[in-house]
Amino acid sequence: MATEVAEMATEPQPCLSILAAARLLNNDVTGAEEALAQAPIRNDNDRLRWHLVRAELDRRAGKMEAAQQAMNPFDPSLLRHMRTLGRLFPEVYALRGVTIETPPWTVRCSLAGPVRLWMYDIELQLRSTRPAAGLLALLVTHGGRVSRERALDALDLPGRTPDARRKALSAAVAELREVLGWPDSVVVRGGVLALSEEPTWLEPEYPGPGREDLFCEGRYDPWVVDWRSERAVLN
Repeated sequence: MATEVAEMATEPQPCLSILAAARLLNNDVTGAEEALAQAPIRNDNDRLRWHLVRAELDRRAGKMEAAQQAMNPFDPSLLRHMRTLGRLFPEVYALRGVTIETPPWTVRCSLAGPVRLWMYDIELQLRSTRPAAGLLALLVTHGGRVSRERALDALDLPGRTPDARRKALSAAVAELREVLGWPDSVVVRGGVLALSEEPTWLEPEYPGPGREDLFCEGRYDPWVVDWRSERAVLN
């Protein structure tokens, strides 16, 4: 869901109607109302987003007639073309008899070169040199979960003291959650760090034989260095 909002906001000069939609998706009804009240309508996309958010606000308030009126001006063929909005607000699209099929929620990661990450085939803004990228690579290569102690030993974290390294690991978890887009994308419980099981995590991409040096290129976490050495010997 967060990625759909990010995709919607990649237009030049994101406007207040996008902000209103994002706030509404985060259940901030008051914030959505405030943003919508100030949102200019400069083009057809602005107009559709404005009416769609208005309809969703009315629907949530139980004002179904007003919600229907907000959506009536739009041709169903136009709504079908705006697929991202339909996935974000399926109930108001249904007021015009339009259903947008939601693709499978998949996440994939490439470790053949700098660490890269995609959700719904949309690449996320993951900085491959950050500890969050090393943590992601560690998790996806270990079945989606590792112990906190394993992560502390395996990752190249800043800090000279154990306490500083633990804080750096917590910061890496927070950063990875922000990249993925929702708070429970990385769960920490009972000394274990785990990726959410809600999406389908596809098998990560690895470098081919003889190119072990490209594994997580640019990273020098102890576990990454060990992986390269072990695979090079095996090959």
